[in-house]
Amino acid sequence: MSTATQNQFHIAMESLIEMDASEKAKKHILKELIKFYRTESETLAILDPKDQKIKEMTDTRVAEKVAVFKTKLENVALINSTIEVILEDQLGSITAAAIVNKLDECRRSNNKYHAFIATYHYPGIKNDMHRRQLLKTVRAIYQLKLSTLNPAEKSKLLSEIKYATICDHCGDVAIELVNRLNIQGFAV
Repeated sequence: MSTATQNQFHIAMESLIEMDASEKAKKHILKELIKFYRTESETLAILDPKDQKIKEMTDTRVAEKVAVFKTKLENVALINSTIEVILEDQLGSITAAAIVNKLDECRRSNNKYHAFIATYHYPGIKNDMHRRQLLKTVRAIYQLKLSTLNPAEKSKLLSEIKYATICDHCGDVAIELVNRLNIQGFAV
């Protein structure tokens, strides 16, 4: 404890002794005083002006990174929820939730979307060309919106979306998905 902190502690102790309170109250106040001055002396001992400046710079950078991380998580949650709601109309709530979970799992595994192929074998999708085009479009949009891609990869995904939605007959469900996502603010 520094000399100034020790002097403050002694003044507080003298005030406590002179205080007209029960012994139990005095013990409680004494414990709190000791805890406060111990914490303050440890903090003061650690943080000299140079360290304080370093701590402030670090805290600022950490806060910025936390804000970016929260924004990314909010963006992922928003896209997941939007896609799930849109897919529920075409595939039902259980299948829609399973597809969104598989997309999120692929995103978390370093953007490896090979595992998404299993969704093409879900009941009601395996032999339905419209729904298969829908899944192809959903995966491409999801990957486009949430992955860090180079220009060639972006171009490939945009082409997949374009060719999945070019035919009014085969891509009717995929076209509806793209239109609804555009309305929701996820322009493709």
